[in-house]
Amino acid sequence: MIAEVASSYLNVLMHRRRALEADRRHNRRGVPLAAWIGCVLLVNLAWYGWFLSFPLFGEDGAAAYSSLIEMLRFGTFVEATFPVKWLEGLGQLNVLASMTFDPFSWVMFSPLRPADAFRVSYALRATACWLTTYVFVGELFRGVRGIAATAAWLDMLLCFTLAHPGGVPTFSVMHIATQVAGFPLLLWLYYRLAQRAALLGWEDAVFAAALVVFLPIYPIGALLGVGVLFAFGLSLLLTARGRRGGAAVRALGKLVVLSGLILLAPVIGFYHAWWAVTSVSARHVFASELTTYGHGYEPPQFWHDVPLGIRIVVLLVLSLVLLRGRWARPARTVTIVLGLVLVGAQVATLVEWLDLFEGLTRQLPRPFYLEFYLPVFYSTCAAYALCRARRIIGQPADVCRRWLPRTAGFAAASCGGREPAPTRSRVSSARDGGGGGYQSRASRFCS
Repeated sequence: MIAEVASSYLNVLMHRRRALEADRRHNRRGVPLAAWIGCVLLVNLAWYGWFLSFPLFGEDGAAAYSSLIEMLRFGTFVEATFPVKWLEGLGQLNVLASMTFDPFSWVMFSPLRPADAFRVSYALRATACWLTTYVFVGELFRGVRGIAATAAWLDMLLCFTLAHPGGVPTFSVMHIATQVAGFPLLLWLYYRLAQRAALLGWEDAVFAAALVVFLPIYPIGALLGVGVLFAFGLSLLLTARGRRGGAAVRALGKLVVLSGLILLAPVIGFYHAWWAVTSVSARHVFASELTTYGHGYEPPQFWHDVPLGIRIVVLLVLSLVLLRGRWARPARTVTIVLGLVLVGAQVATLVEWLDLFEGLTRQLPRPFYLEFYLPVFYSTCAAYALCRARRIIGQPADVCRRWLPRTAGFAAASCGGREPAPTRSRVSSARDGGGGGYQSRASRFCS
């Protein structure tokens, strides 16, 4: 009995190794990366420069672009202070946002007209999103470029081409677009960190520098991205084996220490500056408006009131339950991240909906903001399901025993999340400090 189990296990390992080698041989004959990047850039330039009238729209988009133009006219390239939009005072939409910390906004200093330069900056953001996702997924799946390229296209579609109030509101403010474009790069650096056996190395310095750059792009709100990064680190720890488990523990500890130093270091810590600005009276008035949002139950982002393209990506993710055999370890890692964040956000939503710990929950960001950083994981799972679609239908003997129950689970999951529950709060504010205000107008936009 033991010999049969060992033999079957070795056969599975050999099959996986042959499949991986076949993928790698196929990848060597693939399209060069430079050609992919050029194609993606041309697509994005046509999308933002010709097809769309402008990358931003809506009330928040107008306020964000107005603030950017004022920074361009009255600010400098490198400055120690932050600009104040005098029409709104310190209660403005993004009081801490600055062109200094957003490298894509540096295009605004070019000789191009501001509107054209802004269109180019969004095309560069979308292209960077494709490239960073390609690099991260390629590293995660050990060079399987078919999955990496598919995930890169899907992530760019979710974050930019199909930007939507029910998904990622990159059409409302620039800093969210910049963060989702660079977040896969932060994941890639952390993954490299979690694979190293040495205690310290140059990867630690590079990751610390990337974290220092990442946090000021979207002050305070960027902490949500760090929370998703923690979930990724925990997922790597849960799926690691042998010596990789120790490396994953050390990487998670380094993330805790580095985040604490960057945020809480005396004098130079980001938290001190953020607290000093947000504690003024005008910001208190603005923050009090956020508590007027409806506290109804909301299904996960991307699962309701979205275009057909986004819904298809979610259905592809759910189709993973139909795959025969054991998933690859990277697929399990990404799926665990999705599960951790989605379950955590839903629990927080229920707590807020039931008015539990009301004094605390009304001062925190809305739970679904965490899901702005999930498109890279959605796209990776969907790409894995697409590239392994031949494993969906099993052998005839397996149909009744395995495939039909999985199909029933897939159908039940895909039918969920149709309509959010009615809100039980007073009114819904039109502004949300980070683009989330479009969620309260999602039904009106979709209609």
